[in-house]
Amino acid sequence: MNTETSSTPTPLPITFIGTLQEALQFSDADAALNRTGAVSLAQKKRLTRAWTRLLIGGVIAIAAVTIAATFALFIAQRQNSLVLQLTGIALTFFNALIVIRLAQSRMRLNSDLRDPVTRSEGTIRHTVRVSGRTARYLLEVNGERLMVEKPVFFAFEDSRRYALYRTAASKTLISAEKLEL
Repeated sequence: MNTETSSTPTPLPITFIGTLQEALQFSDADAALNRTGAVSLAQKKRLTRAWTRLLIGGVIAIAAVTIAATFALFIAQRQNSLVLQLTGIALTFFNALIVIRLAQSRMRLNSDLRDPVTRSEGTIRHTVRVSGRTARYLLEVNGERLMVEKPVFFAFEDSRRYALYRTAASKTLISAEKLEL
């Protein structure tokens, strides 16, 4: 395992870490469908739930930025303030960017649900990047880095061959299996 800090993490026992199925939340039936290139119904529901959470956050952000932009433009008009007027305009453009990002994420979700699952295989290499007090867990396979959550990171054995199944557009890791050497 590569770490970009001075201290090396202590490996946890396998019983504490859990399995790939637990970490990625997939079943044998999901894995079988992924091998054929399809996304299972349970995986589609999980992807849709994640997008719904993103949508809720986006709608709240749009509402907050809209109120702030309206307030800035209203006060700018009352006080004849160029700074507040430019702030209101900037907030309006920022709001448009939020809407564009939400639309892009919805298009990615549609592609993930419709298009075939991509399969890649190779030897997994672990890397932990620490920046300040935040650790990022990266898996490297065939020169490509995937940022994953901590339980997923520790569920993979370092220097072992795996087949990874990812969604088509967002490249979300939905299942994996250990390959024999």
